[in-house]
Amino acid sequence: MDAIIEVVRIFEDSNIIHVHDKVDPLFDIGIINLELEAADIKKPTLYVLNMSEASPSTELRVIDLPGPSIKVDPIFGTGLDHLIKSGYDLLNLITFFTTGEKESRAWTCKRDSTAPEAGRSIHSDFQEKFIRAEVVAYDKLIEAGSFAKAREKGWVRTEGKEYIVQDGDVIEFLI
Repeated sequence: MDAIIEVVRIFEDSNIIHVHDKVDPLFDIGIINLELEAADIKKPTLYVLNMSEASPSTELRVIDLPGPSIKVDPIFGTGLDHLIKSGYDLLNLITFFTTGEKESRAWTCKRDSTAPEAGRSIHSDFQEKFIRAEVVAYDKLIEAGSFAKAREKGWVRTEGKEYIVQDGDVIEFLI
């Protein structure tokens, strides 16, 4: 386990029972953290504040929370995109892409990974047999419309084994 996402209810709804008969997010966080400490579990924690756009929510000041937090309403989908981004940040991950005629794919690797290390996300051969990578930033590829057009504009770079993959890079691995 690399991290903990602690989901804490912050909305009031008389139709949904709370174990302590009241919504008190800071109390709930304290109890859960006490249990984690007793189990000797010490990981980075992201607090997901489960809100409801249909019900009143308990007001919390971010500075009162013991770590980073994000508000999410799973029914209406509010905040889910920020949850994914916050989870990646907490785990120190980035996304890079590969693209071809038939498909484009997103891959995940640790931030500050070299090109061969990132390539391992695809297959171990990409790390072991790495020769070089052709790289273009995602926004430049979208602007160009294709990898070939990005190459014509001089936006595709040839990178070696020491290249540190950046979030949003589009990479063609040569092995």
